[in-house]
Amino acid sequence: MIYIGPAGVPLRAKGQGTVRGVEAVAELGLNAMEVQFVRGVWMKPEQAEKARRVALKRGVKLSVHAPYYINFCSSRREIVRKSRERLERSADIAKVLGSDVVTFHAGFYGSYNSEEATSAVIENLKKTKFPQGVNAGIETMGRQKQFGTLDEVLAVADATEHRPVLDFAHIHARGYGCLRKKDDFLEVLKKVKRTLGADVIKNIHTHFTGIEYSKGNERKHLTLEEGDLKFEPLAQAFVEMKLEPTVICESPILEEDALRMMEIAKKLA
Repeated sequence: MIYIGPAGVPLRAKGQGTVRGVEAVAELGLNAMEVQFVRGVWMKPEQAEKARRVALKRGVKLSVHAPYYINFCSSRREIVRKSRERLERSADIAKVLGSDVVTFHAGFYGSYNSEEATSAVIENLKKTKFPQGVNAGIETMGRQKQFGTLDEVLAVADATEHRPVLDFAHIHARGYGCLRKKDDFLEVLKKVKRTLGADVIKNIHTHFTGIEYSKGNERKHLTLEEGDLKFEPLAQAFVEMKLEPTVICESPILEEDALRMMEIAKKLA
């Protein structure tokens, strides 16, 4: 089975809360939703528990995105301390929600080179406390100054026993438009399998959207029709490798493009 749904509450339920968002996802025929804490962990445990019950009843798989204000590459202890706290709070709520992954952006290189930044992220992630059954999801990033190439993310995941989150738009943008054919996606997925094993790749957590990019940097999200990054070859790769991934749609037309992706996935299944 493939799990597909929006990053956040569907547009048709905007402003109506997480529970209504879960219900809207199910009504649309989708089966995943990312709960977003991008500007702070605002959800109370009782709200999370209610959302978990509704998601379980409606067959919607929930995941969490931690606040953007995390930088494990910083040389400033206070920034790192607050980053750990934000990730820990996100993980605690993820546990109540029934989510097994907390996606986060690891930070910016700053004065570090790639090797130094990787070591810093590994060290700081190892110090971060997670409830049993909840993993950090280290996201591949779409700008040259950000920590988060595929190799960096896999190195951190391997060293910490956490999980990669494959943002294919970011990989595509950072790689100067490198994902065109099924084989391009297979190369990424097989690298994850070689590095982290079959169990990790089987249920890999991913993000997808069209993307505008320039000189190896993402510029903005696009609809699936607008961008040169296409979902069908990725879906073909998923089928060929017999994966059961989660795909969070980050398109500007959230549920509309999520439904397009679900239609493609069902045709290929």
